[in-house]
Amino acid sequence: MPGTVRYDTACTEIIPSDDAIREALERILASPEFTASTRRRDFLRFIVEEALAGRAHGLKGSVIAREVYERDSEFSGKSDPVVRLDAGRLRRDLDSYYVGPGAGDPIRISIPKGGYVPVFDVRDEEPISPAQDELSVSSTPEMPPRSAGPAPATPEPRVRSRGRRWRIVAAVGAAVALAVMLALLWLPRGGTPPATPSAIRGYPRVVIMPFTAITPSSEARVLAAGLGIALVDDLQRFNGLRIYTPPEGSDPGRIADRLRDEPGALYVVQGKISAGDTRVQIDTNLRNLRTDEVIWSDAHDIALEPARLTELRGTVAGRIATALGQPYGPIGADLVRTIPDTEPTSVDSYLCVLRAYEHRRNFAAATYAPTLACLEAAVARDPKYSDAWAMLGWLHLDAGRFEYPGAAPIEEEYAQALEAARHAQSLAPDSVLALKALSSIQHYRGRYEESERLARRAVALNPYDPDTLAQLGWRLAMRGNFDEGVPFLQEAIDRSVNPPDWYYHMIAAHYMMNEDYAAMYREAERAALSGRPIAETLLAIAAGALGDREAATAALSRIPPGWDAEQYVRHHGGTEEIVAAVAKGIETARRIADIPARP
Repeated sequence: MPGTVRYDTACTEIIPSDDAIREALERILASPEFTASTRRRDFLRFIVEEALAGRAHGLKGSVIAREVYERDSEFSGKSDPVVRLDAGRLRRDLDSYYVGPGAGDPIRISIPKGGYVPVFDVRDEEPISPAQDELSVSSTPEMPPRSAGPAPATPEPRVRSRGRRWRIVAAVGAAVALAVMLALLWLPRGGTPPATPSAIRGYPRVVIMPFTAITPSSEARVLAAGLGIALVDDLQRFNGLRIYTPPEGSDPGRIADRLRDEPGALYVVQGKISAGDTRVQIDTNLRNLRTDEVIWSDAHDIALEPARLTELRGTVAGRIATALGQPYGPIGADLVRTIPDTEPTSVDSYLCVLRAYEHRRNFAAATYAPTLACLEAAVARDPKYSDAWAMLGWLHLDAGRFEYPGAAPIEEEYAQALEAARHAQSLAPDSVLALKALSSIQHYRGRYEESERLARRAVALNPYDPDTLAQLGWRLAMRGNFDEGVPFLQEAIDRSVNPPDWYYHMIAAHYMMNEDYAAMYREAERAALSGRPIAETLLAIAAGALGDREAATAALSRIPPGWDAEQYVRHHGGTEEIVAAVAKGIETARRIADIPARP
């Protein structure tokens, strides 16, 4: 590319010239398949020009709000998320452009999540397939570009690139160096990072096809026109999904052929809408394009109110996004089946995060060590992968609060947990997973107000994620605020495809506090499917209060000898009122079961 790039002084990387970057920008903006709105186009032009002018360090949300969106000096990103939301949409616009007409562009522009500083990638003359380039170059929702740190000790493997590519982040060098230093401090015990980064390969790619109106009514056409766009916006709230939005009339088969042969799972979402005089039917399915298997489908039959089509579209999009994006949903379950039964350190970084979610369904001691090893390898391999750091923090918390065999002293594990989670948030300030991990860790450190603040912020960022709702609800209930906490837990259960048992614990405790033991027994039965001692304790308390000797005896027999329910509740941040109710309930259950009182 004569005249378009220059080498740095060490001749180790190619730096695109300002003119080449502006040419790439104009090529994007002139493409009819670049579907960004006028404001998002202005957004892109502004941040590129600011970076080229040497003002990348000033690319803050408040600056963009003022210069692009004409907000005043009182602008607050918390009350007006326009910049953050449009940045997410712009990332989607760019991803879709580079999968389609921009696949062969010599320079690629991207915006890593966690900031607004653009990244400029230069491609060699050797062609790269669109799917491979997307996987290799475009950053995941939490991962800044890898080359922000020092060059690896060995050449990058071909799985990342068929042609050498160098990326330049238009940011202050000191900040980059600091991030690298923080990452190096967190290498797993006893090792150095492997040379092969792999997290990007593991992210599932989801193609959202335009919804199809199969009836001629205007209502069906209006819903079809906007539902896919609303679904993409809602799915972007979930970490770890690469989302594509092909233009109207695209053939999913051709898209599959373009992406199928590259590493990583590939899914397509398709939907049909039919509207009658009084009802509208919306049928949606999710298909694994590698296996051609429909792994999820759903139907919504809703009363048709023409004056509320926009509200209806948003409601349905939120429900679909909740089902698809949640960690225990169909995509996560499909991917978990693919996790290789090999050494944990060889598992892809993204799959390590999924493995951690599976561990956290029931917190089994047997899955702790391999999950920890997997995450430690992930952060060594991909030190800027926020989700892996957040999960590593959670695993250290689990080691302390459940006192797993081989774990360090509780306070030491909590300190490591806090440091890892804070590092996760430093990499991705708006990461919901990092906020949830920090909230949980602060709860167990006794910082209840800070824990609640973090959990509420996570819910504000993604109100569609059942796990986020459950985390806040559980903590509120543990601190005695059942009136607010239980509805969050119930909503999490209602939104979940396969809710973990712990979602039910504090709902059962709520009924215990209200002496509604029939309802308590029902919820405790659902929780007791995992066989965890706290669930069996709740079941025994309900059975004892109902005078069911057989059920109380059976539940008590399944509680490990020496297990202390009162200490458990205190250890997990429960109030003394809850502790007292548990103690009273256990004694009643033991009396009904004719078991001698504890000394």
